[in-house]
Amino acid sequence: MRKINFLLILMVLLVCGAPKSYAQLVGTNFFLQGRYLEIGQLNNGAFGACTSIAGYHPHSPGATIGSPLAEVYDYGKDGWAVGTPPFMGDYTYPGSPFEGWGLQIGANRTHARQQCPAGVYQNGGAGIGLVGANTTYTNSGGSVRGMWIGSASGGTVQIRQETRVDTLASAVIVTTVLRNTAATATAPMYYMRSCDPDNDQTWPGGGFFTNNTIVHQNEDARHRVLVSARGAGYPAAAYMGLGTKDCRARCCIYNAWPLAATVDFATVWNGTYMTATYGLGQTSNGDIGIALTYNLGSIAAGDSTILSYAYIFDGNLGIDSAFPDPRIVVNGVPRVSFAPPTPNFDTFDACLYPGMTTLPVNILNATDRNWSWSRWTWSPGIGLSSTTGVNNTINIAALPPMITYTITGTDSATGMFSCHNKTFYLTILTCNGAVSNSPCAGDTLWLNAPGDSSLATYQWYGPAPSTTVFSTTQRTFLYPATTAMSGVYAVIKTVPGGADTSFTTVTVNHKPTVTASSNAPLCIGAANTLSLTATVDSPVIGYSWTATPPPFVSSMPNPTIPGFSISDTGLYQVVVTTVHGCRDTSSVR
Repeated sequence: MRKINFLLILMVLLVCGAPKSYAQLVGTNFFLQGRYLEIGQLNNGAFGACTSIAGYHPHSPGATIGSPLAEVYDYGKDGWAVGTPPFMGDYTYPGSPFEGWGLQIGANRTHARQQCPAGVYQNGGAGIGLVGANTTYTNSGGSVRGMWIGSASGGTVQIRQETRVDTLASAVIVTTVLRNTAATATAPMYYMRSCDPDNDQTWPGGGFFTNNTIVHQNEDARHRVLVSARGAGYPAAAYMGLGTKDCRARCCIYNAWPLAATVDFATVWNGTYMTATYGLGQTSNGDIGIALTYNLGSIAAGDSTILSYAYIFDGNLGIDSAFPDPRIVVNGVPRVSFAPPTPNFDTFDACLYPGMTTLPVNILNATDRNWSWSRWTWSPGIGLSSTTGVNNTINIAALPPMITYTITGTDSATGMFSCHNKTFYLTILTCNGAVSNSPCAGDTLWLNAPGDSSLATYQWYGPAPSTTVFSTTQRTFLYPATTAMSGVYAVIKTVPGGADTSFTTVTVNHKPTVTASSNAPLCIGAANTLSLTATVDSPVIGYSWTATPPPFVSSMPNPTIPGFSISDTGLYQVVVTTVHGCRDTSSVR
């Protein structure tokens, strides 16, 4: 009996200590609860349920169970009753509660805005007849999701908006699909999410002011767009960011509430909204708001578009965990994913797995969030179970001694906007003959005759037509590689009873040479522009400029910095990358 009781107690502890998440639809409101993050959503899709339920942690002035709930976060990840303060928020409920989203079609728009006792719709121009409701929820697979279903323009624009909190997440993800069911294309469309952050106002010493920064403005190949708000009064300085990875989006900080019906979303997106701040790295502090705006263009008849963004609560780096890059997984092992435009070069040596006949390969994070509508292709098709999709099985027996697959992904199968592109190069070594790499000039060329080497001797020749033996080991290295080393190599493997000859083709790829220059020296002044130039001797696919000490990044070949100031002085470095991964760097001061 004692043993049974002990086991029961152990099971209870294990279950109670495990990560949990819950989704609930109570009345017309959604409640989504992860381990560290809780969200309340009104029936119009805005955050800020006017009443909460037991088991959640509302925190507004005088809050008790049943008080309003928008977003609260256990920033210490140590329990909702631990720490000083034990958690942060409510982030958008203090004071005049402002949070919501809006859609504009042509010159007309409607906002779904937080307001109690119920969410409201606020029209601009003639309005677009935005209607909808929280409908269904799911609680499985390590995430909780609530679905808002609605329409606009008399039902011709169908809207499906999913709000998602993963069990251990520090961000709430909103993914929206807009579908045009009309017989003609829509007028140009804009989408906006916006709030007035009051991150730490609900705690003693906190206030309505936040320190707000444009962290990313689509300045790199990841297409990151992020505006952050930090509490300015409470010592914990609670953080909230509003961001996405989407080249159609722009973020801003504004000094007036932009969900007012008179504000044209197009002016907010294109930077002509007079009270807003847009520049990368710029700040604007006070009891003001932040916004994320999408220029969706016109949606063709019968077509759709998708967008995905997040409120992030764990700092600026949280955008990359909220929107993770695709990663190749080979035989169950995820490989490192390099920042675009640098492609991935991965190798799998089947010789290390005797008896392996098939190799599973899949792409992680390749059909989720801003990659939800992705398209992936694989080539060549030799030994593949499929030439499309994110899951594949490679028949090892059908392969030559070495084969390199090119796996290419784009974020939209429909050509919706094609901001994101990712390329993986996967080389499979099969133990069926001589193998080699194809290095960049200046790197190491290696050649191998894989397989059982017991009692074997080797003779390496090459590149053809050379007949000189340059190595007698099973695996050999040549350094530094030069383009003259390209060609066909042969190895004769001799074992008792006979000999066998295998061949492998080597391509030593050209390493680019880049020279950085500028129009310095410059006089300091608003009328002067620093111009940086990267001169390259061969085609490249990517440029990466950085600087020390000024905080500067750019993926342009020849970036400029207008209004040259003393803070812009420093060492500027550019790295260029070819399609084969060959790189060179140069600096200018």
